[in-house]
Amino acid sequence: MLSILLATPLVATSIILISKETTIRYLALLFSLVIFNYVIFLFTTFDTTATSFQMISQSDWVTSMNFNVTLAIDGISYFMILLTAFLIPICILLC
Repeated sequence: MLSILLATPLVATSIILISKETTIRYLALLFSLVIFNYVIFLFTTFDTTATSFQMISQSDWVTSMNFNVTLAIDGISYFMILLTAFLIPICILLC
């Protein structure tokens, strides 16, 4: 689930880079609202009573060198993600 949250801005950036100059702002707003909606969806699955990491995503990155990638959210980081996802569309609208 967190991999989608990281991959969406990368996909959005690649699409915005090849788009016309007149549509850049609208595409940025569209993708930021998609990310905000996804973060709201994550909020519905977040357990506020748990004290450990949640939504843990682990994957092998380079197996020959034993490199692993682990993504997880705790209570404080979730609200930072929510705040960022909330502020980005506002900043795009005000600029």
